[in-house]
Amino acid sequence: MVSVLETFSGEYLQNELTDRLFDQKLGEKEIVTIGNVKYEKARIIDTPTVNQRLVGLYPILSETPMDLSIKTLKEHEWISNWIIHYCADFNSIGHEFKCIPVFSTLAPTAALTGDDVVVLQWTILRELS
Repeated sequence: MVSVLETFSGEYLQNELTDRLFDQKLGEKEIVTIGNVKYEKARIIDTPTVNQRLVGLYPILSETPMDLSIKTLKEHEWISNWIIHYCADFNSIGHEFKCIPVFSTLAPTAALTGDDVVVLQWTILRELS
């Protein structure tokens, strides 16, 4: 069975880090025009593991390896919040966090089991000035 959930809104970390990640980590971009406004368009495709889904940590843009080893008796997951995390060593700037959410969105809630395969397809637009 295939199911498609779609949303057209989201949030992002308003910081120069986000622009740097967009420029350096999101690969090839294309220029699109929507309603007379030009945007750079980037795409990300990810297949999160069951462990990533269980803790809501999606280290897609990682600089550091993330090993999530979780045992659970849950038969189902209920997920509606999808996130792209950037994981790195932030100690040099005074942060203890290892992963920060850069892009996030809410979609209709999905009921998943451990055997389900999830493919996340992100399209991110940045307005050109």
